[in-house]
Amino acid sequence: MTGAHGLTERMHYLKQFQFERLQHTYADFIAQEQYRATCNFFFGKVYTAEDTSARDQAFVKFYDHLSRILGGDIIRCLRKIIELQELTVVLDEALEQQLIAEGAPVAFDMITYENAYAACDNYEPRLQQIQVLDEALLLAHKVLRRFGIGAGLKALHSFQTLRGEAEVTGFLVEAYNAIAHLRKIKPLAEVINQREIQRLDRIFGR
Repeated sequence: MTGAHGLTERMHYLKQFQFERLQHTYADFIAQEQYRATCNFFFGKVYTAEDTSARDQAFVKFYDHLSRILGGDIIRCLRKIIELQELTVVLDEALEQQLIAEGAPVAFDMITYENAYAACDNYEPRLQQIQVLDEALLLAHKVLRRFGIGAGLKALHSFQTLRGEAEVTGFLVEAYNAIAHLRKIKPLAEVINQREIQRLDRIFGR
C-alpha cells in the first residue's frame, strides 16, 4: 500500500529509520553550529524519508539541459548527486525486498535491519555509495563557495519558479544556504567516510 508520502509503508519506515540512524551517528556534528545546517541538509534532504522520484526525474532533465551548455565542476557535481540518488534508490529497494523475504515486520529493529543489510550481499555497491557521497560533498562545497554562485542560483530559481519548474533549483538554493558558509567541509567528509566504512565492515564481518 502506498501512503500520502508516495511510498509503501515499509519503504517509508525504512527511509525514516535510516534518517534517524544518520542523525544519531552524527549527533556530535549536528550539535556544532558550523556543521548543523550542512548535516541537516544532507541527512534531511538527500537522505529524506519522503518519495524523491519526481525530484530525481527533474534533476536528470535539468542536468541533461545544463550539460549541453556548461562543463567542469558544476556538471560533475550535478552528475555525482544524480549518481548518489540513483544508487541509493537501488540499494533501498534491494533492502526492502530482503526484509520482505525474511518476513520482517514493517516496524523492524536495528538487529533485523542489519541482518537484512548483510544478507543483501552487496558490499561493493554500499562502499561505492559512501565514496560517491564523499565526492559529492567535496564537489558541492567547492562549487557553492565560488564567488557569485549564490546570487546566480537565486536568480535562476526565481526564473524557474515563474516557469513552475523550481524543484531542482530550490534544492540547489537550499544546498547553497547549508554548505557555502563552511570554510572547510573536509573534516566532516572524512568523518562520514570513516564512520560509514567502519559500520559497513562491521555489518559485513570484514
